[in-house]
Amino acid sequence: PENWTLYGHHMTIVFNDGSEAKQLVANGLDAILGFTQQLRVDTIGISDEAIAFGVSGYKTQNEHAHITIATAPGVKPVKSNEIVNWLPIDGFYVTGTINKFEKK
Repeated sequence: PENWTLYGHHMTIVFNDGSEAKQLVANGLDAILGFTQQLRVDTIGISDEAIAFGVSGYKTQNEHAHITIATAPGVKPVKSNEIVNWLPIDGFYVTGTINKFEKK
């Protein structure tokens, strides 16, 4: 939609909030950093605040593994975690590299 912010550049596997549980998961991912992974996109989620592509066959900390595509003006991409309407689409594949990003 017009004036929405476009994303589409990542899928969060785990958001390490510093808790012991999240830290353990994040540390476990260190062994696969730099690996390339193919992901199947087969749903689209739409709300008043965000649009995302749903990814199947990959486990993340989110209820629905997804790639945020766009958010409404002033809305942060984390709002895509709250999408409840997921519709099937003709599937396609995307490829990405597993990376770690840290707040500075």
